[in-house]
Amino acid sequence: MEATRHLELLRAALLWLSLAQGVGVSYSRVNGDVQLYDTPIPISEPSPIFKFANDVGWTATDGHYDADKAAVRPEHKRLTRWEMGRPSVILSISVDQFFATVGEALKFKNLSAVSDNPKLKLAIELYAAFRFELSENAQLLTLISSLESLLPDVEIDASAKTALAEATKTIKSVRDNHGSGSSEWTLINKLLSRVADLKRQSIGTTLRDYASGIVSRYPELGQPIDIEKKLTQAYSVRSHLLHEGHADDQHVRESLSFLREFVPRFLAVQFREIAS
Repeated sequence: MEATRHLELLRAALLWLSLAQGVGVSYSRVNGDVQLYDTPIPISEPSPIFKFANDVGWTATDGHYDADKAAVRPEHKRLTRWEMGRPSVILSISVDQFFATVGEALKFKNLSAVSDNPKLKLAIELYAAFRFELSENAQLLTLISSLESLLPDVEIDASAKTALAEATKTIKSVRDNHGSGSSEWTLINKLLSRVADLKRQSIGTTLRDYASGIVSRYPELGQPIDIEKKLTQAYSVRSHLLHEGHADDQHVRESLSFLREFVPRFLAVQFREIAS
C-alpha cells in the first residue's frame, strides 16, 4: 500500500516536470499487478527467453507483469515482463535536469494533495499534450481545455435566478398547452432542460473570474485586467473554432502565443499553492 502511494507521488512529480521544463511527459497512469505463479516455472533451452535468463543466472521464473502499467515489484522474485513495441519520437532533457526537477517536486511538503486533486492533474496532462498537436488550432483548443478543466461550477446571482425562474414558468405553461408526449410537448420539454443549465455561470465568464482571482494573488502572472482581456479573446477564438470550424488566423496566433506562455505559469503557481 505504501509503495502504491509513492507511485502516486512520483506521478505528481512528473506533472511538475512538465511545467518546470516545458515538456510533454508520457507515463503509465494505471497501476498493474504482478502475477505470481503457484510454483516457479522452469526455463528450458527451447524457451525464447532461455539465453536472456541464462545470462542473469535464472533457471525458472516466479511470475510476470505488464510493462505498460506501473507495478510494485518484489525484488527477490524472478519476473518477466510483457511489452508491446511502439514507435515514438522523443525530445529529451538531460538526466541531471530530470532528476533535479523530480527531486524538487518530491521536496514539496504536501505533494500528496496534488495526487488527490483530479482537476489539477487533468489540467497539467492537457497542457503537456498540447505540444503533440500538429496544428495551431488544435494547440489552442488543448490549452483552453487545460484551463477549463480547473473551473468550479458557479451558479448565477440571485437576480438572474429570479429571472430564470420566471422564464421557466412561462416555458412550462406553453409546454402544457400541448398533450403530454406529443411532439410539441417533447420539443418544448427538451428546451426546458436546456434552460435549466442556464443556472450555471457561462464557462467564459467563470474562466475570466477564476483566472483573475488567482492572478490578483500572484502579480508575477501579469495584470488582472490585461489577463482578463487576453483570456476573453482566447475563449472567443475557441468558440469560433468549435462552432464555425475556423477563426481569424491572426487572432489564433496572438491567443496561442499568450496561452503558451501563460498556461504553464498559471498551473505552476497552483501546483505550488496546493503542494506547499
